[in-house]
Amino acid sequence: MEAFAFYLLKSVIWLTGFALIYFLFLQNERFFRIKRYYLIAGILASFIFPLITFHYQVEIPAPEVTITGLIPADTGIATAVQSVPDKEIFDFRYLILMAYLAGILLFALSAIKHLRVLVKTINKTKYNNPVRARVIRASGITGSLSFFNYVFINSSVDENELDIIMSHELVHVNQKHWFDLLLVELLRMFQWINPIVWIYTGFIRQNHEYIADEVALQHTPDPAVYKAVLVNQIFDSRIFSLSNSFNYSLNKKRFDMMKKIAASPYRKMKLFLVLPVFAIVFYAFARPEYSYGAPSGPEMNPSETPGAIQKEAKGIVVNEEGTPLQGVSIVIAKSLTGAITNAKGRFAVSKIPDGSTLIFSFKGYKTYTLPPLIASNPALYVRLVKDPDYKEQPEIRIRNTDGSEAKPLIVVDGVIDEKQDLKEIDPNTIGSIKILKDKPATDKYGENGKDGVVEITTKNNDAESLTVDSFSQKTLSVRTSDGSDVKALIVVDGVITENGLKIADPNEILSISILKDKAATDKYGEKGKDGVIEITTKNQKTVKGIVVNAEGQPIEKVAINTTGTAGNVYAATTGKDGRFELKYVQADASIQFYCRGYKPLSLKPDFGKDMSVKMEKDPDYKAPPSVQRPSPLVVIDGVISDKNFQDAVKDLGYNRGLVNNLYG
Repeated sequence: MEAFAFYLLKSVIWLTGFALIYFLFLQNERFFRIKRYYLIAGILASFIFPLITFHYQVEIPAPEVTITGLIPADTGIATAVQSVPDKEIFDFRYLILMAYLAGILLFALSAIKHLRVLVKTINKTKYNNPVRARVIRASGITGSLSFFNYVFINSSVDENELDIIMSHELVHVNQKHWFDLLLVELLRMFQWINPIVWIYTGFIRQNHEYIADEVALQHTPDPAVYKAVLVNQIFDSRIFSLSNSFNYSLNKKRFDMMKKIAASPYRKMKLFLVLPVFAIVFYAFARPEYSYGAPSGPEMNPSETPGAIQKEAKGIVVNEEGTPLQGVSIVIAKSLTGAITNAKGRFAVSKIPDGSTLIFSFKGYKTYTLPPLIASNPALYVRLVKDPDYKEQPEIRIRNTDGSEAKPLIVVDGVIDEKQDLKEIDPNTIGSIKILKDKPATDKYGENGKDGVVEITTKNNDAESLTVDSFSQKTLSVRTSDGSDVKALIVVDGVITENGLKIADPNEILSISILKDKAATDKYGEKGKDGVIEITTKNQKTVKGIVVNAEGQPIEKVAINTTGTAGNVYAATTGKDGRFELKYVQADASIQFYCRGYKPLSLKPDFGKDMSVKMEKDPDYKAPPSVQRPSPLVVIDGVISDKNFQDAVKDLGYNRGLVNNLYG
């Protein structure tokens, strides 16, 4: 959308430049046909020239921004911060765009409406067909006008004036003035917010009348009669903007132009005044391309430098459009020394060993390696090309529900960190990391844990430990206390994964715990010797099912609960249909079922399908006194029954609600 707005701005400026030259220097000149071509050129220029962009070179010095010890992109620690979708904020630019498009639609509908009026007039009116024009006489036409190869004349026009009017209108038809008006009408729809386009339309229409007057006077024996006919025309309003009206702009200036002497050929030189406009506008919107000259100072003689030759490279990194790129990493091959481009895309790398290459890398772009001879060049202009195979990775961060940026609570060795910045913590000192989210975080830390909690245990607080070194969707690489790289055992929802970590969406993670050394081997045996990463997910372990009695009938209001990872209790209750849904259930957890009058029940979760839970009545259960009621004697068809009242009525097929109303 920004590109279109910029194009529209340049289009308006081009049209304004042409209109200004015409208004100041050309509108009173008599070379009407040349002026017509000039005005058409202005319309075409406002459509085409904004698409053309020139570039120019700018030589600037590059300040040194050498950075030593760059951290590789795949190094870091696993944090508790999880990505959540950004809250969509309404962009008022779209409101402006909709208003602009509504204006275009309004003017288009207006043009169609007026066009229908003319077409309707053509269809219902008989017309004469002289050479190269069709004449339509109708009482609904105000004055006289031409439209394409049609000439509309009011039926009340005197026959003596008809020939003079026709000589004028045929000039519009023969010279195809409708083409100019069609172009300017399209431009006016496109630039309806630009007041200059309305003035420009007036220039074109007025120049058309000058041309028609000039030709008509050449074929009129008495110019005074022609002028008298003009005066007799009553100016009202034009029917359609694509038509030329005989009495358009009927003013003193038009009569003065008829009497004006033909312009000198030298006055046509004024047309070249538009050339400075070309230069100014093209230069104003030209894009700079930055380059660097060789640094000043005494030259170094390689023979006088002991050991390896140390060189320096400066330059700028841009994208395919020539826009400087900020944050591009430039690293000397086989080292961690390099630089990062600043906001203007500039960089400077010093102490480049002889024969070394520079590696340019930036997210979303292809990595670029410069050969030794080029890498040591003091003035570099590097253009990076986008990588078509690159896929944007979701940024891991936390936002509040209102879209504002949020930070997790950081707890180090049981103490809330005052700085609350993970960057301030040395990864080499981290022994273990535990991540809490949502309810487990707020249950343990209250309101402070609403944005998530990162619990970090340092090595100094415990003996040997694991340090998280890098994280990907497939594996979690850890480092033991002696510094060697190993593969930790990954346990997701109590299930050991053979192929490493495979979590499609980080938002599905509820909590992460890291076990090390003895704690890991005590729980998982030899498999946990290299450390254990325990991950509990949210939606992957949801248990659903139905609770019924011995007769298979659903039981309502059964209390169901299980214990979560952090000791939190998650509960559910069956509905009228006896169904339940319990979330955040661990694989090794148990689910408890409680209901008054039934025996408590404890079961292992059955994931992946509906559980069917059957509860037996508790024979020792005694209802509270307020609930117990005497059962009346039941007699069915004259025979005393041993059933209670409700069971007897139920066996007979009566409605349960009706029974409750009759009894109790």
